[in-house]
Amino acid sequence: MRFNDLLEIEDEIEAEIDPDVAFYSDVRRKRLTLEHVNRLRKLRDLRKYEESQRLDLVKKMYARPAPV
Repeated sequence: MRFNDLLEIEDEIEAEIDPDVAFYSDVRRKRLTLEHVNRLRKLRDLRKYEESQRLDLVKKMYARPAPV
């Protein structure tokens, strides 16, 4: 699963838990379920992993060349 695929899932989650989207009959905002929390945790972990991969690549690109 790629990061872009997970962005779509994140948008769905945000739509579900958005407190501004409420009807007049709603008296409480929706609560986060364990499923929502786990999805958000997985997204955070994936972003963190991809960021570390990107930083490793940047470090390799701009590293000093080995002395000859």
